[in-house]
Amino acid sequence: MASAEPMPAMEFGSVFHGFILEPEVLAKDYVLAPKFDQITVGDIIGHE
Repeated sequence: MASAEPMPAMEFGSVFHGFILEPEVLAKDYVLAPKFDQITVGDIIGHE
């Protein structure tokens, strides 16, 4: 029985396949996310 969510290895394999064999498709379907600091508004203004 196949699960609804792909396993991390399958996600990696799909991206790697695209990177090696279909770079034009990879560039269209995936984007690199910017670094996320997890800073909150409370951190900025000094409140808990």
